[in-house]
Amino acid sequence: MEKLGLVASGSKSAECYVIFEEEAELKHNIVEEDFVVIEDKRTKLKTLGIVRTGRGIDPTIKTGVYGVGTAYVSKGKGDLLSSNRKFFDAAVTVLGEIKDGSVVPNRKWITPGSWVFIPDANPFSYFVPTGDPIEIGHYKDRNDWRLKLNANMITRHVAIYGSTGSGKSHLVRVELIPEIVKKTKFSVLVFDYSGEDYAPYFDDIISVKDLAIDWETMVSKICEECRDFGYVGKGTDNAITNAVFIGVKRLYERGTKNFYQDLIAEVEAELQQSQKGAWLEGYLNKFHAYYEEVDPDELNELFGRSLTAEKIEQMLNEKKVVVVDLSSEEPESRVSAVLSILRYYIKQLKKNESGKGLKVLNRVLVIDEAPQFCPYGREFGAVAETTDAIATLSALGRKHSLGLVLLSQGIKGDAGINAAIRRNINTKFVGKLSPNDLSEVNNEILQSKIEDTMITNLLTGEFYVAGVMSPIGQAILIRGFASKEEKYGG
Repeated sequence: MEKLGLVASGSKSAECYVIFEEEAELKHNIVEEDFVVIEDKRTKLKTLGIVRTGRGIDPTIKTGVYGVGTAYVSKGKGDLLSSNRKFFDAAVTVLGEIKDGSVVPNRKWITPGSWVFIPDANPFSYFVPTGDPIEIGHYKDRNDWRLKLNANMITRHVAIYGSTGSGKSHLVRVELIPEIVKKTKFSVLVFDYSGEDYAPYFDDIISVKDLAIDWETMVSKICEECRDFGYVGKGTDNAITNAVFIGVKRLYERGTKNFYQDLIAEVEAELQQSQKGAWLEGYLNKFHAYYEEVDPDELNELFGRSLTAEKIEQMLNEKKVVVVDLSSEEPESRVSAVLSILRYYIKQLKKNESGKGLKVLNRVLVIDEAPQFCPYGREFGAVAETTDAIATLSALGRKHSLGLVLLSQGIKGDAGINAAIRRNINTKFVGKLSPNDLSEVNNEILQSKIEDTMITNLLTGEFYVAGVMSPIGQAILIRGFASKEEKYGG
């Protein structure tokens, strides 16, 4: 190993500063996120670290203080300054002690004056995940230094954050999904919001226009389009919505050729049974006034769809990847379609917990543009129900081998994900983000001392990865290694 410098005073077990030998950082092109090896001068133990921030220091040209160096610069004679007192140092995060070919937690204070080296072996080789290993990305320019993640931990859920163009969809489509398909027992269901990021690259595609919705989602859709029949508040409970609830359920149970018209008869009959006199007349008038706003052809077409969540589940038993192309519907209908499938999986989880269902599902649900379905702020209607459904799956999925992969352009605000759901996400990939999200990155998402400028200046395809899928206890910068697009069949 080649020497870089020495550990400076103030070193701890988990972090230290390194002072580089003259020109060493230039000679070896040391930059932020480079690995280093520290050999303790007392114990001779070796620890693996990663450079987080670097500094160039020259006490003769400090800002805010007038001195000889300041005088030279102010008089235009800066080129005459001596460089004898200039040096470079860097903050290093200690990943652990190198022991028996692996890295274990380091509990010993690092001795000041210990030598720091460039590693001569692949640092990732020290980290072997338990469970089924999958490879996602590589270390910087070393294509052969690939990061292995524990695929079994995908059931503790994944979030991939990055602004438009950061490479989120590429990471999932070209790296994560193929690794899951080839190396694990999981099947993957993808909700492609735009119809451009996944549908063109896979064989088994479902159009949202073919997707049936369950009766509960149909109730939600009707009530939302009818603006809850004039009542205010989420989950409004009133005579009309109760009648719609009962009527829709009956029609789904027995079937009908004209859903729109037959629902009118069902609601009228239910109201006539539960209400009397002026109350009945008022409820009937209000129902008809709002229900006229619903398109009969749209409602009948939606009811007539036959591709149910159960049939999609059968497809997943035979195929490893199924993509739902959501692009051909309006945003509200996309939400309803996703909600219907999420409700199916919630029912499966509840069956499992009651002992009546399968023991494991072995499913991964990829939700593109996740804030459209579980936004950071408070929502009403179908979006609120979808948020609740994703929160339920994020809380219960792990026990039943169901994982979520949520893609989001941001962490908070309009481009962010609901906070209750984020708390159940235990692996994060963070690409280039806007400055608005920086306060969340180190405090909540990565929990590592990474400079803000590193996050805002990441290149397309570069991501920090941290969490339970990674065997490394700190956030690590990776780049995508897939060199070409492939089309993956089921």
